[in-house]
Amino acid sequence: MHANYQTILYRNMQFDFTLAEKFLTKGKFHDRVLLEPYVNRLVSEFGALETPASKDDLKRHFDMARQSELRLDGYRCQLLLDQAQAI
Repeated sequence: MHANYQTILYRNMQFDFTLAEKFLTKGKFHDRVLLEPYVNRLVSEFGALETPASKDDLKRHFDMARQSELRLDGYRCQLLLDQAQAI
């Protein structure tokens, strides 16, 4: 997975993050429950939510991000992606 992050990120930026949205709301893993020890670690070390966001919440966040001027743009970010690959 780590070796492909640049391609995954770039493809998501190209398609305005619809790929990520589909994965999170309709993908084959969308209804799986993370084991409690992993949830606890994500909450304690990274401030993650204890309960997953609902599909409606995710859709709302993706919609808001698409309307924002602060969203990522694959064309403008290509230099950064190329630099990250070199590391």
